[in-house]
Amino acid sequence: MGLDSFNSKLAAILSSVSTSLRWSWRRFRMRHSVKQYLSKPYVLTKEQKMEAKTYWKQYTKHFSPLWHELFAQKTGNFDPRYIPDDIMFTEIEGYLNDYKSSWGFDNKCNYDLYFGENVLMPKTLFRKMKGIYHDKNWNIISKEDAINICLLAGGAAVKQSQEAGYGVGVKIWEKSTGTKEELEKIIDNMSGDIVAQELIIEHPNLSIFKSNSVACIRTITLITENGPEYICGYLRLGQGESKIDYLGGCVCSVKPDGQLYEIGFDNMTCNRVDHHASGIPFKGYTVPCFEKIKQKSLELHKRLGDFRIVSWDFSLSPDEEPILIEVNMIYGGIMYHQLGAGPIFGDKTDEILNTVFNK
Repeated sequence: MGLDSFNSKLAAILSSVSTSLRWSWRRFRMRHSVKQYLSKPYVLTKEQKMEAKTYWKQYTKHFSPLWHELFAQKTGNFDPRYIPDDIMFTEIEGYLNDYKSSWGFDNKCNYDLYFGENVLMPKTLFRKMKGIYHDKNWNIISKEDAINICLLAGGAAVKQSQEAGYGVGVKIWEKSTGTKEELEKIIDNMSGDIVAQELIIEHPNLSIFKSNSVACIRTITLITENGPEYICGYLRLGQGESKIDYLGGCVCSVKPDGQLYEIGFDNMTCNRVDHHASGIPFKGYTVPCFEKIKQKSLELHKRLGDFRIVSWDFSLSPDEEPILIEVNMIYGGIMYHQLGAGPIFGDKTDEILNTVFNK
């Protein structure tokens, strides 16, 4: 065996071991996390557990019934085709998406480069990348210049450019209620690359729920041999005093025609709710321009061939244009979709799993 061949095989072995260890740790953390939503006594019958295990045994040896237990407890429904988070974000996403590329692509500082001419986005005020500040046109500026740009705008959403999911790593600053010193402290306390964007003014049919935070319309799309396909979607709404939609909020799945399901879920407890804290019931509410948002998701997904499953977070402008907030190329989150609307892949589940696990 030549040296090059040996080095190549050694690199492949080390990569495989690294992936195995990383996935083992991820499974452990996700299973530990989901237990916080479960209550005892458990409700899955022995027959249901066996049915779920038999179904998943044909695909993986890493199945745990914890998620099926969660869905049964919270919804009263059982279906072996529910996708456990720990399998989704290891084996399934590991097959469908390129994890190595995601760290570079999934950087909010670069969204203007990837999507800028194809979708409305919150206007960039400044970027900080590897310690260097840039304005919206990529001109290098000083930190003081960056702060003054935000002061002139009257407010800013300051975000970590990566690993900012669930509202972590996002801070809202408004000139009317905050000082320059507070803005500077927010910037200084952000780790890694950051981006500051103008605050979003959303469609009035969305702001009726909560005026001081932006509702998030989530869609999930999947690329197949036939092109991008829409999978599912939900509406995420803030509650309470937080200006971040996720914290203390609720989630309600959206039907393909834009109507909400009658039941949503508190995103801190997974408990069922049938209305928002504002008193607005989910039943009878239709997400405005949902078809337009779905089509924009499909259009944009064509630009991300290395990521076959993508979760998109949108708002909607007052003049009914989709506003792209965030792209989730990995760890897009599927639990609330399944709580509200059943197995995420629906009737395509067997087909997709057979492809992923080479059946």
